[in-house]
Amino acid sequence: MHDLLLEKDLLSQKIKTLYFEFPEIKKWFTQISIPVISENMTLQELFDSLSVLWFRDSGLAQNEVLAVIKNIIDDSKKSVQNEMPRIKNITVLGGTDKTGKPELLMLELKPGDVYGVTGLTGSGKTRFLEDIEYIAEGDSPSGRKVLINGKMPSENEREIFENHLCACLSQSMNFVLELSCNDFISLHAECRKNGLSKNQLNELKKQVIDCANNLAGEKIDGNSIITQLSGGQSRSLMIADIALVSDSPVVLIDEPENAGIDKDEILSLLASKGKIVLVSTHDPVIALSCPKRIVIKNGAVNSILETTVEEKKLLGELKQFDSKLKNIRNCIRDGKYAC
Repeated sequence: MHDLLLEKDLLSQKIKTLYFEFPEIKKWFTQISIPVISENMTLQELFDSLSVLWFRDSGLAQNEVLAVIKNIIDDSKKSVQNEMPRIKNITVLGGTDKTGKPELLMLELKPGDVYGVTGLTGSGKTRFLEDIEYIAEGDSPSGRKVLINGKMPSENEREIFENHLCACLSQSMNFVLELSCNDFISLHAECRKNGLSKNQLNELKKQVIDCANNLAGEKIDGNSIITQLSGGQSRSLMIADIALVSDSPVVLIDEPENAGIDKDEILSLLASKGKIVLVSTHDPVIALSCPKRIVIKNGAVNSILETTVEEKKLLGELKQFDSKLKNIRNCIRDGKYAC
């Protein structure tokens, strides 16, 4: 199908074949209200069935409809050719700290790695995440360079990676469109997961909502309007969407502790999907829940630490305190005396 070169070959294709190979054609046909009598008819038979009145009302000629179909097919070819390569590793090469002192760093990140990013406020945690997001090539304030699969990406590769390499969850986020959660998930799924059937899409929407509710306190449903969600609900929906819908291999999370969502579930969920996860955090529970943590000081990576056995024991104690605090918080929110 991707080698359709001659117009007569295209005209001989059945509508159902075109729909299957190029879902955008079906979407466009719906938008311009082409009356398809049967998907078993060929494109030529479809054109023959269209009345002069339809062409007049639509303002389109047969050759114009055919040209759009060819453009859709050509765009699909380019999309396949520009498919993002599998990420085997991402390497961050050091730049300088805020005083210009060299940052001695060569950090290799692989799928399934989970790192906490810690440091004082203003130390440069967000800058570190942004360098990875924008695939720094020595052009950011830190001077770092980011390699993908062991090399600097070409201009063409940068275009492919743009908006696909990293899924980001920032400290502040606001939805703009007045969409239901189901509509939001559907739109994202259309962008990231081509060819889903109606049943598959419905199942995906259910999985995302269930996953979000497993993270959040107050439940949401598919009909909830995203602009009316609380901060915690919005974060939960986005994390579930990143895990189940997004094809981005890297997840960057900035300060997740302020949203009132389940901290352990965030990390285990994202790691189980084989993503590279970096979490900028001040929360000791989140930091120690990560197998490794990157310590930022004065704008540079100061050290990379592995969580020790002693720290894991401490983490158990911290989780107990955190659970008690969570219970007290929920009691107060529910209008009860602190219990």
